[in-house]
Amino acid sequence: MKKLYVASITPFDGNNQINDSAMRQLWDRNLAEGADGFFIGGSSGECFLLSREERVHTFELAGEYTDRTEMFAHVGAISTEEAIFYARKAKEMGIQNIAATPPFYFGFSDKEIAGYYYDIAEAVDMPVLYYNIPSSTHRELNPSQPDLAALLKSGAVGAIKHTNLNLYQMERIHDVNPDIRCYGGFENCMVAFLAFGCDGFIGSNFNFMLPQYKKVMELYLSHHDDEARILQSKSNCILDAVLKNGLCASLKYIASCQGIQAGEVRKPMCPLTENQKAEITLAGKKYKGTVTSVSHIATQNEKGASLISARVRIDDPDENVFLGVDAKVTIQADKAEDVLVLPAEVVNIGKQGSFCYVLEDGVIARKNIETGLSSDDYIEVTEGIAEGDTVIRDIGTLQEGMPAEAMASGDAAATGEGA
Repeated sequence: MKKLYVASITPFDGNNQINDSAMRQLWDRNLAEGADGFFIGGSSGECFLLSREERVHTFELAGEYTDRTEMFAHVGAISTEEAIFYARKAKEMGIQNIAATPPFYFGFSDKEIAGYYYDIAEAVDMPVLYYNIPSSTHRELNPSQPDLAALLKSGAVGAIKHTNLNLYQMERIHDVNPDIRCYGGFENCMVAFLAFGCDGFIGSNFNFMLPQYKKVMELYLSHHDDEARILQSKSNCILDAVLKNGLCASLKYIASCQGIQAGEVRKPMCPLTENQKAEITLAGKKYKGTVTSVSHIATQNEKGASLISARVRIDDPDENVFLGVDAKVTIQADKAEDVLVLPAEVVNIGKQGSFCYVLEDGVIARKNIETGLSSDDYIEVTEGIAEGDTVIRDIGTLQEGMPAEAMASGDAAATGEGA
């Protein structure tokens, strides 16, 4: 039987402390909607922004529900000792399943990663769920690598949370050990994950959209494939709006709008806020404005695109502003000054993150970059290139390592510049 587990948020109160009552309220609602259990202290729960005491406290709250439902406690940490500490605490609370991201930052070897999972499993005498999320850990779970293949066969890993669009990799994991349960972590691809034989899902958006995704799975499993894909597409339109505004911030905002006081996200993440500045273009003239309210829920237009409505006040209206006239409104979510920016079209996304191509000593070179704020036209670059570097706009049929020559601006190359 395929199951749906909610990757729970961690609600905070007005003092930025864990809101126990809101957590229970959300879990009670999800259970009434048909949730099979909860994944506690994961990415949606802002795990690495919580203190040690707060992470343990979320396990204590989860322990109250273990006689009613199935719980996963995420114990991932950089050090094995820290992960084992959390795992033992979770087990003390009666939590049935232990999950862990692989340790990150230091670039551990596959042998060291395998040892980390062996040690956690041995410490609590139960198999561990391997939380495979390479977009955050920058580590792929390669089932053909000998140390990782041995880990998958050993019984130390009993399940995978596959937050990875590489479905071939998930299928290979099942091939190495058919007894491992593979849960999809990207509910926006639920139909595809089901087609590749996943055992269920652990989803962030189940916090507020569980009935919709439950219906998608029911339709697919009852062989109503087309209907499942249609509902998947409609659900994804809402998900697009959520991701565009920041996953954790959006989940908390929606929960609060639904009567669950989830609070704000922990810094450095930014909450969804009103009073943001806006620019209004009306009959060719630009006006400054302020956002006064944001809709609680995304809707769809006649083409199926997701929309979030907002009210914007024009700060200094004049006689050209009147009812019935069309206007273009741009809302400024954030701003940065004196930063390096690149045209959006020169920034590429790969398995290891963002990158661009530059010209170094007459040769095409790939540069991994860290990005910050972005607009439709430009992306802030915080690390990886410097002002004055020659960034290639379009390498065409050329490849890294080939000789090349810079062309005039507007042709084949774009130069990184401060803005």
